[in-house]
Amino acid sequence: KIEESVFPVQLNAQHESIDAQSKNMSNTEKTKVLEILTKIDSLAQRRRSEGFDEIHFTWGVVNCLLVTFVFGALPQHFWLLYLLESFYLFPTRFKNLIRAKPMNQALYYLDFCWIMNFVGVVLLLLLVSDALIMDFSTPDIFRQYIFTGIFGIACGPLLGATAVLPFVTFLFHDVNSMTSLFIHIYPPMLMYTFKWHRSDINEAWPSIFHLNYVDEITFFSGAESVMMVSSIIYAAWFVPYTAWMLLIGIDLPRKFRHAKQRDGVTPKVAVYDTVFHSSMRMGAYESFGKFLWNRPVEVSKKHVEENDFELRDCLVYLMLHAISGIASIACLGYLCFINVWVHAFMILLVALICVYRGAVRYTYYAVHMYSRKIR
Repeated sequence: KIEESVFPVQLNAQHESIDAQSKNMSNTEKTKVLEILTKIDSLAQRRRSEGFDEIHFTWGVVNCLLVTFVFGALPQHFWLLYLLESFYLFPTRFKNLIRAKPMNQALYYLDFCWIMNFVGVVLLLLLVSDALIMDFSTPDIFRQYIFTGIFGIACGPLLGATAVLPFVTFLFHDVNSMTSLFIHIYPPMLMYTFKWHRSDINEAWPSIFHLNYVDEITFFSGAESVMMVSSIIYAAWFVPYTAWMLLIGIDLPRKFRHAKQRDGVTPKVAVYDTVFHSSMRMGAYESFGKFLWNRPVEVSKKHVEENDFELRDCLVYLMLHAISGIASIACLGYLCFINVWVHAFMILLVALICVYRGAVRYTYYAVHMYSRKIR
């Protein structure tokens, strides 16, 4: 009764105080308040246009529950869930990439993590078509090469990238973020099921998967080892990608491109962005310049503004990518290969890291975003 009698009085008093203050405000002050409210409404509308609403958030949470359930209770069918979700996420993400501003981001699909997921999807489809349509059986030696190579890649570079890349996060409403999470954390989960639940998979899908050779696979010794096959697969991507980046890709996002139009004088328009340029704009370029080349910060900032990065920085970026990629196969891949509990712990650890990143982002949305916009 006390609450019912006191709170309305307090609220009415507050409303009366606000009305009184509003009446005492000058026209300039009212204009400023309306301007701030308009900016806040614009920011809220922008977030909703990006999918920050009840429907997308609900579907994101439900999907995570579904993935957790299938991974834990039905591991023999997890590969099918991976395949089905890729059919939706890959084209949806591509649609968003080509619509990105200020530059088209479609060339992000040339990055290592994307290419490896495309390869994984194609290989799964080939195995399915082999069992259902084609009139021949894929030799077990080829299947073994597939398993060894994909295991090292999934549990090495992709698992490691999940832990270190800041944009790999649980943002349930954002299909772009959830797709980035998908291409990094799903492959090591998929290989967990193939490695440690192979008998269940053989029993459930005997015409598609023949995993009897898994016990014979070695990690380091031999030309057919996980380390060797995975490194070859990495090199098969790295060599042509490096050649493309150094000859073509590094020039594509430049504000003042080196490539000319047909008149031989006018620079071509910057249309496409690359993962390298995006990574450099996050602060890596200034760090490279400071610690490696003693490049003035003002020069680095100007290069970032114009997307005019030096060739030596691109080479360093690519070499660091290669070193970390091969090292992750040897370290993370080996740990996941030798013990089921270590493999499970690794997946849990990177999942918790991604959950924390998502929590930080949602805290920003709920607590800091509007106040910073006002300031």
